[in-house]
Amino acid sequence: MEEYGKHKRLPRGFEHQALVALSYFPELKDERIRFVVRPALVPLTSYVNLFSLIGKQRTYVITISSATLPPMQPLLLERHSFDAQVGIIGHELAHIVDYRQRSAAEMLAVPFCSLRSSCRNPFERATDMRAVEYGLGPQLLAWAEEVEESFSGGGGSDAYLSSEEIRELLEQDSP
Repeated sequence: MEEYGKHKRLPRGFEHQALVALSYFPELKDERIRFVVRPALVPLTSYVNLFSLIGKQRTYVITISSATLPPMQPLLLERHSFDAQVGIIGHELAHIVDYRQRSAAEMLAVPFCSLRSSCRNPFERATDMRAVEYGLGPQLLAWAEEVEESFSGGGGSDAYLSSEEIRELLEQDSP
């Protein structure tokens, strides 16, 4: 908590998972990140607080849904294993790594990207790749496997790496 919890408001019930995920991203130690647990349509999202775009230091927000529409319920964080929770929180932190490099104007365009699969899919897949590059491959694999199983083996969205793709990346990285 002392090393990775500075400037963070951790998510109630997921504090340990968030700290483990944060430990993979040392460059985020001094970033202001608020985790919010509340009902939301999308199970997990990350964004920059709009008012902080004009300040000297941005504040990032990661929303973890506590309730959602029935078709999205298998994606609720509370339904997954510890490792899977770390993996998907790491995915959201990988978004923040990307957001830190973007200008205010580029950040304003991010929500519009999510509306078009031609933009959203490469954006989300690159974020998964970033999480794997940061060492969260096994945890992201746990998430992908559990999500695929939740949807009766019918894989997740094309917007994200499948468990098979993550396994392949992990095999490439092993000696």
